[in-house]
Amino acid sequence: MVAPPEVAVLAIFLPVVIAVLSHLIAKSPKGGSKLAEAICVLASYITLFLVSSLIFAVQNGLIRAQLFTISLPTGVVNVGLYVDSLALVPAFLSSLFTALALTYNVYYLSPYNRAYKVGWEFNRSYFFILLFNGAMLGTLFSSSLLGLIVFWELISVCSYVLISFWNEDQFSLWAAIKCFIMTHVGSLALLMATIIIYFTTGTLEISELGQMIPLGDPVISVIFPLLLIAALPKTVLFPLHTWLPDGTVAPTSATVVFLGLLRNLFGRVPLCLRVHSCARSCNIADPCKGAKLVSSRINRRPWRFTRRPGYFPFYKAFFQR
Repeated sequence: MVAPPEVAVLAIFLPVVIAVLSHLIAKSPKGGSKLAEAICVLASYITLFLVSSLIFAVQNGLIRAQLFTISLPTGVVNVGLYVDSLALVPAFLSSLFTALALTYNVYYLSPYNRAYKVGWEFNRSYFFILLFNGAMLGTLFSSSLLGLIVFWELISVCSYVLISFWNEDQFSLWAAIKCFIMTHVGSLALLMATIIIYFTTGTLEISELGQMIPLGDPVISVIFPLLLIAALPKTVLFPLHTWLPDGTVAPTSATVVFLGLLRNLFGRVPLCLRVHSCARSCNIADPCKGAKLVSSRINRRPWRFTRRPGYFPFYKAFFQR
């Protein structure tokens, strides 16, 4: 019987390892491409199963795992995993969207799709969609800011490569560079906030930061804006949001991952915070009533996509691609 901490480690690194091995398998002379695609799809469903098993395991308590430690001149930094029920919600959805996207990818990026000139050879979309899921799980399960930064950056790299998939199209390259710049503005802000936090508290453990920094500490006025800027590109919020509409030039399977996770999942975090704070301020114990109260104050408007040369709106991608 595999222990829950080992399952959490396996759920993160299985997609990463299989993504790397898939390129080596694809080089086999006979049936290597089909075998590599099948292994990537199978790995995505195994990851989904592992994450689903953690949902039941976390009912018995938080899941912690220590990976390794890094010795610095100023102290020791622990890199590990911290899995709770809140992290498993987006983790499950990430694994589900990845499995469905890779399944759809089998025929979408093949000669059966006459809209594109794609052969039977193994393409990099399988590699980076699977790697994207591993990086997403690593971001959600990281117990320290150091691990968070590494996986956070890996998500940005995967996004850049997937958006530039059709690299013969100039607009795809421009959209990928735009994504790379905007997401790295957030990465730089996260790195600066991490450095300030470490020299202020002497630790990078996320679970300990609330106790190390008092609520009225002046350093919060510096850390909070940096963390807010760091979250803007990934949550697709103004003013670092325009990369995602342009990023829909990526393959539809990758676009589903972008919109399904970064926008529709991480973009709901501010809404959840509003529900929680509004319910507490109004002494509402029932979260459903708090949600109704907040939703009545939020003006929800659908995205408006602007036509550009060589640009297809997301809602047409499912029908024209």
